[in-house]
Amino acid sequence: KKFIQELPLILDVSDEIINDISKHVDKIINYQDVYNTNQSEEIKQKIRNEEMKLNNLIYEIYNITNSEKELIKNDLK
Repeated sequence: KKFIQELPLILDVSDEIINDISKHVDKIINYQDVYNTNQSEEIKQKIRNEEMKLNNLIYEIYNITNSEKELIKNDLK
């Protein structure tokens, strides 16, 4: 609860970014459904690509710098 309360919420997001986020989430869900029946490396890579695009949109919303992106990526490894 503590960490969620401290998370800044960005409420002024353009419709274009919201639509892009939605598009990438939908693609991830669809690829995941395919991956569940056919665990190919190609589908797995498509999921990763969409996740990367989605992450970049979130970074954009929160004005995350390149150095901050690196910290986040390293922390997630």
